[in-house]
Order: sequence, then structure tokens, then C-alpha cells
Amino acid sequence: MRRTLAGLAALLALSASARAADGDLKTLAATLASVRATHGMNYDRDAGPELTPVKQQLRAWIETRMPARADEADLAALTRQLNGAIEAAGLTCGAPRRGSTRCEDSFDDIPSQQDARGFLGDVEVSARQSGRYLVVKTDVGVRCGYDESAYVYERRGASWALLLQSEQDRYGDKDYHPQNFLAIDISPARAGAKPPLVLTLGLSPWCSSNWQMIYARLWRAAPTSTTPRPLLDTAEEFYLDDDSVSGSRLTDNDVLFEYHGNSIDNTVLIRPHVMHYRVLDGDRIERVQPVALNPQDFVDEFLSHPWDESARWIDPSADSAALAGWHRALRKGPSRFIGEFDGDATRCAKDVALWQVGLRADNAKSDLDPPLYFFVRELGSYQFMLEGIGPRPRPDCTIKVAQKKTFDTLFPRRGER
Repeated sequence: MRRTLAGLAALLALSASARAADGDLKTLAATLASVRATHGMNYDRDAGPELTPVKQQLRAWIETRMPARADEADLAALTRQLNGAIEAAGLTCGAPRRGSTRCEDSFDDIPSQQDARGFLGDVEVSARQSGRYLVVKTDVGVRCGYDESAYVYERRGASWALLLQSEQDRYGDKDYHPQNFLAIDISPARAGAKPPLVLTLGLSPWCSSNWQMIYARLWRAAPTSTTPRPLLDTAEEFYLDDDSVSGSRLTDNDVLFEYHGNSIDNTVLIRPHVMHYRVLDGDRIERVQPVALNPQDFVDEFLSHPWDESARWIDPSADSAALAGWHRALRKGPSRFIGEFDGDATRCAKDVALWQVGLRADNAKSDLDPPLYFFVRELGSYQFMLEGIGPRPRPDCTIKVAQKKTFDTLFPRRGER
């Protein structure tokens, strides 16, 4: 009974705070109206510096409603109230499922290219690390989607203080990378430890094509700045499908995430990509294994990166000079190697930890030309090392392994535990 009354009191307090802050939406509404009357300097996204005040005013409005505690039920109620308020004020595109929208349905007479410029999307407030941190996510409309910002708050005394923000405020063609967040993670706090690591994983929104970009950024929070220099800032091609991203994991000294991207084999087209980084002393980062989930993908990864990175994935007993020569020869010309795997990888009977992977380069004259063979040692737990490359197969490497119907993953798929 006491818990019920306490919950009711919290909801009433949130409602009172919401009514008191509604007036702040008038300023935000006026700013959005002025944005809708123009177009942005970034033509592709219909975005420009005029969006930054929208982001700042929206964040300031949310901050007036920050809860006293990071209770899950309170945060869910607050999220509903925030979204209800901006919808009631006419600041969103509306409800397409009800057949109504305030946004343009085309841009320069291009159909199905919705422009949400001058409108807002969903707001979300959630807790991390058992309520130690709050994360606020906001959506500001651009062409073909929303530009999402993330704000991380930590408890300082009796209030919440902004710890770190991920906000896109540079709008040049090469600088502006709006994204929709797939993950916002904060590393576990430890007594006497450094400030936490913060990971954001996001994809670029667009109206068409399943091929997008995926952005991964890792920061060390800093007490003197809410925008510290990222330790990791990557952008890779990404294939958007039902199992697009299997998951991510962040600890106090490493980060691991997985996504579906392209393959050097155009007949395969898509494969899982595994990115695992260790955070070293001085907040330097180093990519470590696992870098692939099977021997064939390991060869794909080996040929997809410069030698100074791929060289870390060769067996200590291997002839590194010979492998460097093969790597240089295969990557000569186009910056990205293209080839075709010659069937499935096979195990070697005399050494079952060794795999043989056949690969034909794209400059092969015909299917009758012999492939090259990569010999990959499996060390267990998705750990692989390259032992050699040569023009001839080993006679004992003929053990076929039944191929799975789905990609391997380091994370549970949706609906699995």
C-alpha cells in the first residue's frame, strides 16, 4: 500500500512539473517554425546550424523535468509525458498510422523522401548502471529521418549533472553524420576508478537502400568537458536486415560489438563483422581478437585491412615476410580486395585445428584457374591465426563441415536468451 501511494505521489509530482514546464515549449515551437520556413545548408539532409538551438532548447526543456530518482516506472511515465506534450503542441510529424502527417512527403519532387525538418521525433529517458546514470535521447527531424542526440547525466548531490553529450553540430557535407542509436552503453563504475567509458552505436537514417553506415564512438567521460575527444570513432558500411546488429558489450577496459556488413566475395555479399577493442593505459585502444566468427570470415578480414593491422593476426611460427608479400600482391590496385571463395572451408585430418580456405582473386581468367589457399589455425573461442598462403592445397585438408543456415553471433538473437 505504501509503495502504491509513493508511486502515485511520484506520478502526481511529475504531472505538476510537466504543467509548469509546458510554457517552455512556446520558445521551442517558435524556433521550429522558423526552421520550417527555410532549408538547410546540407542539401542531402536538409540540415544546418539552425538545428543546434532546437537541440539545446529541447534538452533544456527536458532538464526542467528530470526526476529526483532513477526509478524505472517513473522514467517510463516521464517518457510518455514528454512525448505526449510535444505531440499535443504539434511539434511532431503526427501519426502516419492514422493517415496524418505534418511533414513533407517529398523533397524537390522526389517521391517517398519525407522531410521532417522543423519537427521532433520521440524523446526517451532511461537509466544505466542501476540508476547511477540517466540517458536522454532526443530526435530532431531532417530529410529521410531524424538526427538523434544522446545526453548522459550522473548524480551529483541532490541533482543530475550533464556528464557527456553526443550531439551533431557540424553540418558540412563531410562532417555531418546524423544517426539513430542502436546502443548507448556506460561502463560499470568501480570505487576509485577512472570516469566511465561511454559507447554509442548508431546507423545513418535514410529513405531507401538497406546499405547504410554504422558509427561507433567510444569516449572516456571527463570532469572538465562534456565533449571529450573520442577514443574510437569509426564509420563502416552496414547492411540493415532483421538481424542487423546482434549486440554490444562494454566493460571498464574493453568494447565489443557486432554488425552485418559487406564481404570481399560478392557472391556472399554479407557477413558478420566483429569489432573488439581493448582500452590500454593512457586510454589508448587496440583491436584484439575475436575479429571473425569462422575461418572464411577471418580470411575476409585479413584481406580487408592494411598489413600493419593484419600482421597481428599471423601465427608466430609463420613466415611473416612471405605473408606480407601475398597481402601486398592481393591488395595491389583497388583499395578493397574483391574475390570469390572456392567452396566452404575444410578441416585438415592430420591437424583438426587447422582449416584450409580457398580463394580466387577477381582477376582470375576463368573458373578453371587455380585458387590460392589460406591455412588458418583455430585456437578456440573464435580465435584464429594465419599460418600460411600458397597456390596448392594440402591433401589431408578435405574434411567438410556442415554449414549453418544462419550466421554465427556472439550475442543472443532477438527472442533468444
